[in-house]
Amino acid sequence: MIVLTETTDNLQAVLAGAITTNQLNCFASWRDVTTTDYTPGRSVINTNSTTDVNIVAAPAASTQRVVDFVSIFNADTVAAVVTVKCDANGTEYPLVKMTLASGETLEYVDGSGWAVKSTGYKPTLYVALHADASANFAMTNATNAERFALNTTRHIQMVDLAGYTQARLIAHVLVVSASANTPLLRLRYYTSLNATFANYLQLGASSQVEVSVFTGTVNTWQDSGWIDLASGAKADGVAIAMCEVGGDGVADPEVGWTVAMFR
Repeated sequence: MIVLTETTDNLQAVLAGAITTNQLNCFASWRDVTTTDYTPGRSVINTNSTTDVNIVAAPAASTQRVVDFVSIFNADTVAAVVTVKCDANGTEYPLVKMTLASGETLEYVDGSGWAVKSTGYKPTLYVALHADASANFAMTNATNAERFALNTTRHIQMVDLAGYTQARLIAHVLVVSASANTPLLRLRYYTSLNATFANYLQLGASSQVEVSVFTGTVNTWQDSGWIDLASGAKADGVAIAMCEVGGDGVADPEVGWTVAMFR
């Protein structure tokens, strides 16, 4: 919740640099609350490059201005870095700083906070690859040659990735492998369910979506970070497979909670 309580409290927006073509469009809805009244209101304004603008101005005396919603749309033709802050009688307190691509929107919703929404926005998709709290996912005698994890297709999942652009793999590594081949857990995809490993393709556009299960990573989170999706993976009905590679045929690395994320 964002509440402006003083006549010198202003909610402001400012850009890190000059715009190229268009200022960013700002909209806010709020409500003024006093001991006797409840009055809704809204504000509309454009940014002014590196000069602060009040997206929600200060309330009147003895009034609490409760901000319910803020939208800042990047109408410029290039990315813009926008900071939203509370100006409390000249002292500035940054609340959020985001880089918005052209066409993206920074939104604040009371109760859920700040989020960036892209054109054709979709919420982050979480696909649990292993979520059994009673047992680890053990890759017994993991091989050097890449294969489906556990050499089985049972964990392959169908995912709708239309409208998504990036993938991420996070795994809780509990038992590591000392294989000199630097073992990894990796995601691959195919355009439909298929049992032939050789048909599965690199999920990342320019790099693998993978995490290490090598010595030194015991009982830690391993995170691939966000990686751009291969163009062929951006479709409905895509098969996502968890794969293992780099074992020594002896060691049995194990992971706990493991999830693929898409945005």
